[in-house]
Amino acid sequence: MRKIICFISFFITTGASAEPYLSYSSENLTLNGLIIIDGGYTYADDIAGDSETDFQSGMQSPNLIGIGGSYMYGENYGVVFKLQNQFGLEDGKTIGDGLFSREAWLGVQAPYGTITAGKQYEFMFESLAQKRWGRNLPMVSLHQMQQGPFDNLLIPGGYPPGVPTVLHLDFNRVSGAFRVEDSLKYTTPEINGFSAGVLYGGDGVDYAGEGGDRTDSETFSSGVNYGAGPVKFAAAYTRSNNFLGLGSDIANIGAGLAYDIGAHTLDFMYTKTENRTLGGEIDVYALGSFVSLGDKLSGYLNYQLMDGNDALLNRKAHQIGATLLYHASQHVDLYGTVVYQDTDGDDETNARIAAVSAASGDESQSIARVGVRLTLF
Repeated sequence: MRKIICFISFFITTGASAEPYLSYSSENLTLNGLIIIDGGYTYADDIAGDSETDFQSGMQSPNLIGIGGSYMYGENYGVVFKLQNQFGLEDGKTIGDGLFSREAWLGVQAPYGTITAGKQYEFMFESLAQKRWGRNLPMVSLHQMQQGPFDNLLIPGGYPPGVPTVLHLDFNRVSGAFRVEDSLKYTTPEINGFSAGVLYGGDGVDYAGEGGDRTDSETFSSGVNYGAGPVKFAAAYTRSNNFLGLGSDIANIGAGLAYDIGAHTLDFMYTKTENRTLGGEIDVYALGSFVSLGDKLSGYLNYQLMDGNDALLNRKAHQIGATLLYHASQHVDLYGTVVYQDTDGDDETNARIAAVSAASGDESQSIARVGVRLTLF
């Protein structure tokens, strides 16, 4: 269970947009490297009826080792790549399959856009998180993202043996939990603040099969972005047929805004997740604020409503969260996070904050976390 939580561990988002700390460039070759290490303790007031305190890594940022870069062989023409591994501090093991379990892709860059192939992000994450949040992304905790009482979204009646029960974490794919394997992506150059992209590929591991066999799952994704002055806008659509081999076709659509007010930022996002096989739907309405409290302190506060339809027994979750970061140095952040979630629905509901080990024993759950993040080479 812990490995799955770490694998789906956000940032999953945060490290993906952090600035590289190893950099080399020559006339044609540019290399960028990055190491991020994040760990801390999370207290949950109710895990299946009991309080629990656990050491968890990768909550504010994933633990990453990676290298990427480009080789330009002509004016505005070149080859680009990224190779990135994710690991857990709990046991030091790689999270996911293979040496470069997080991202592994290669592509060509030209004045008309960039084409890449391999294991890479789709646009619910790339547009709604990376592009929209931009420099603020490292301030968002995984605990502040989407989960809630929606176990029946993918599989009616719960999960069979051998299927990870946290697959509904990041159900709208904004946390970047599910990269797309064997994918081909095209992204346009930025023109007057606008950019766009499309992706097609497979969907990776088959949890319903034996030995992690690959499936005939397929994913389509597209996104559009705009950024000029204080305003950022993004919209995205992703559809996964036979998602992870579980037999359901999952569609996500969303749009979001971010507006800078001096050193602060307000943001809003709406997403709709639909299981087109089983009929379950979840609407998410999220409002947040990034706050600068000087050179050393910054924070992120957010509220979200996660609203399920009749097929999900009209379950709802209201969640508020806050993260405060102290930037001790260029490479070290100390942080604290608190989150509270309250749920209701047509039957008994059990709250579940993102990336905790289990749902609560009743309709509410709260967590408090303290941790440290080291970003270096």
